[in-house]
Amino acid sequence: MAFFREHIAYAEAKKGLAPNALSSTPGSGSENPWNAGINLVLLKNLPQFGVLGRPLLIGPSRKAFIGKILGLPPQEREEGTMASVAVAIVHGANMVRVHKV
Repeated sequence: MAFFREHIAYAEAKKGLAPNALSSTPGSGSENPWNAGINLVLLKNLPQFGVLGRPLLIGPSRKAFIGKILGLPPQEREEGTMASVAVAIVHGANMVRVHKV
């Protein structure tokens, strides 16, 4: 949370962005499939990001963590992507980024 609060304050104060122009995008930032557990913990704990007062944007589309869990290459991860999107929405995501809408 400290990371997000710091960057939100910077964007507003130093860059002049309006508060309603920002979203929070929690993610592990890694395509390393061994970080599957980190991504699952983030999905589970999305409600905690609500304290930031910003819409949540999640981009799980075809990520390596889905491949690690399902044992599938990127082009076969659509069902895993859909499941991740559903979990993200249930846990508070306002927007999602996917490859195949």
